Amino acid sequence: MDQATRGRRAEPDADLANTLDFLLKDGDGASAYGSVQTAILGGDASAPRDPEVYWQDVRRSPCTPSADRDPLIGPFTDDMAPCAFWDRPRERPTAVRPDTPALMANATGDPRTTCAGATAMHAAWPSSRPAMVAGADRHGIHGAYGDDCADRPVSAYLRTGRLPAADVTCPGPRPGR
Repeated sequence: MDQATRGRRAEPDADLANTLDFLLKDGDGASAYGSVQTAILGGDASAPRDPEVYWQDVRRSPCTPSADRDPLIGPFTDDMAPCAFWDRPRERPTAVRPDTPALMANATGDPRTTCAGATAMHAAWPSSRPAMVAGADRHGIHGAYGDDCADRPVSAYLRTGRLPAADVTCPGPRPGR
């Protein structure tokens, strides 16, 4: 990473190559999930190019366990992402009005967007509607988790722009999930 931040050619080791494959290449739906997430996060704000910034974040992650921060996922989510090498975003972030309808798909055990965080966002955004999968412990449920209860309302919202008539609560994982 240090070589790349200095504009020098760098070959990724096996771990970085696997991460880049997940973020950027098609396979098991990874590209559809990872590339979109990277584009959104990297398009919102410029990211630091100095690997030391990320190293300090990673080193702090396991030392600050709390209800809001998982000591296992912290080093992964605080690590350097491809958008650290992109140009600064060309547009200011989009301002979303509080009366804009939004469907918020989430899982109660999401390690990145905690249930408490999703619930607080819904409370702060009065025109939103939650679609919550109870007992699921992953981030990114629509189209990747395989829960029809959550996929149907999200797909309908993306197709029509209309929110479900009521909050959606899905029963969660079945045996073998």
